[in-house]
Amino acid sequence: MNPDANVRKSRRALQVSIAVAVLVFAVDPFIPLGVAFGVPYIVAVLLTLWSPRRHDTLLLGVGCSILTVAGYFLSPELGADWQVIFNRGLALFAIWVTTGVCLARKRSEARLKASQALLVERDERMRAILDTAADGIITIDEHGVVRSFNAAAERMFGFHADEILGRNVSLLMPSPYDEEHDEHIERYLWTGESHIIGFGREVVGRRKDGTVFPLDIDIGESQYAGEREFSGILRDLTERKRLEAEYLQAQKMEAVGRLAGGVAHDFNNLLAGILGGLRIAMKELEEEHAAVPMLHEVRQEVARGASITRRLLDFTRTTVPNPRPVDLCDTVHTTEHMMHRLLGEDIELQIDCRTDGSLVRADPGMIEQALLNLVINARDAMPGGGQLVIACREADLSPEDLGRLGSDTEPGPYLLLSVQDDGCGMDEETACKAREAFFTTKEPGMGTGLGLSTVESMAKGWGGFLELRSTVGEGTEVRLYLPRTDALEEAEPSIAGAPSSEEIAATGGTILVVEDEKLVRLGIQHMLQELGYVVRTAKDPFEALEELRAARGSRIDLLLTDVVLPGMSGPELVETVREIAPQLPSLFMSAFPQAELVAQGRIEAGTPTIEKPFGQQDVSEKVRAALARPCPPDSDG
Repeated sequence: MNPDANVRKSRRALQVSIAVAVLVFAVDPFIPLGVAFGVPYIVAVLLTLWSPRRHDTLLLGVGCSILTVAGYFLSPELGADWQVIFNRGLALFAIWVTTGVCLARKRSEARLKASQALLVERDERMRAILDTAADGIITIDEHGVVRSFNAAAERMFGFHADEILGRNVSLLMPSPYDEEHDEHIERYLWTGESHIIGFGREVVGRRKDGTVFPLDIDIGESQYAGEREFSGILRDLTERKRLEAEYLQAQKMEAVGRLAGGVAHDFNNLLAGILGGLRIAMKELEEEHAAVPMLHEVRQEVARGASITRRLLDFTRTTVPNPRPVDLCDTVHTTEHMMHRLLGEDIELQIDCRTDGSLVRADPGMIEQALLNLVINARDAMPGGGQLVIACREADLSPEDLGRLGSDTEPGPYLLLSVQDDGCGMDEETACKAREAFFTTKEPGMGTGLGLSTVESMAKGWGGFLELRSTVGEGTEVRLYLPRTDALEEAEPSIAGAPSSEEIAATGGTILVVEDEKLVRLGIQHMLQELGYVVRTAKDPFEALEELRAARGSRIDLLLTDVVLPGMSGPELVETVREIAPQLPSLFMSAFPQAELVAQGRIEAGTPTIEKPFGQQDVSEKVRAALARPCPPDSDG
């Protein structure tokens, strides 16, 4: 009841009580004095019980006492008879007994209301705490009937509390657990076996739509009004399980990446040895020999194998990206064979590239990864087969075009890489969510939801953006816009061409080659000797040190060493060599790219390296550059 209503009620009760007291006083002088006339005043006092204010009762008690005494003195039969005095005294006593009883009752009512208000406040506070708790909290009785169901539990299971309260908790459990739950409770009540009591237990729950999800639950027991109750605190483990699965998948992918990197390294060494053997064989044969055309084909395949391993290292590495000018059309055609393997025979692949050799600045391995991610998404959208079109073309984007596409990048020339399928497509809401990390429309365990978000992140890192177009039943098109560049730099090494004599002219000198693979060592030796260098070889760092000590009387102009060697690494060998020959320049070779060696901490950034397998022109350029560099300062002065 609000305060205004209390005031009105108190006022009415006091007015009625006063009216009764005045009425009684009006007839008092006409009643014999021997009558205990306090009884009618008691009615006035009792009427104050309807007033919520305690002082109304006290006021009427005092007023009725005064009126009782005044009525005695105003009576025409005034006298000092002891019986009259006794009766009036008895009337006063009855009035104050009634007043005391009324005051005590009001005090009790006030305490009761205060207690009720406190209980209501505590209940509301507890309800607020339960409803704002992040975990689901459910209370059931000893028969499994749900007694409380907080807001977090509503969100977790999809039921409203009104749908659950009064029903058996097994409604929230999938089969066969729903049939077994009541038996577990009965067994616990009879035997005390605590199968249902505990903390950190992992169970499964069932939502309103029938889906099953993992739960972590803590169950405790309490008693209320002589009955047992069980309270469960529940946490949805769906997100944690998904993150755990993604972490395990990431660990697997990291292991696969390391394995692939090791295989690519060994394969590059193998290709380098094959290339050296081919060079020696082709030098020994006449040009008209029947085997020469076949050897040329083998050399082309070696070049193709080197390109594949280079892309494999780019695709699997975890180092920082290495952006450089890339021809999108070349990338598409290079990965075409791999895309056919991914798509299968029931999907027709069409490629339409019209960029006239225009370039973008990006990481080649990451471009391939982005393209393959989009191809896999398109394949999954066409489970019954279909057509996939990959197109590359130029696009000059104005500020109005960028505004329409929702991009805040700079206007200018772009290259567009488009991947379009005729699969199931997506509605507008799903298409908006498709860019979000971890969102996927695939079945659980079939996708991480990182493909499209990863591609968009790559595009933004290269100064571009991604556009997504999709219609239900018609298919999806993903457009990747990357800024066009005219820079030509950092061309990948070629191992199949035949350089001119001017391009490979040597400056003369003696080179010490340290390589543990025999075939690779022989191939490099033959290549350098053709360039006019005197070559000494060592199969390990210790043999190289012996060669250097033995060569104190004859000059060695360059140390060409592999990075990964048995017993001592190439950089460690160079440090040791400086104690013997402080001014000797060095050049590293490795089957790993330079960026990977720097990321692994094997060499410092900017250290001259040559990547295996390499051609004669690459060796000529790198060796000449190493010989032309200033020598390290002599430690002796």
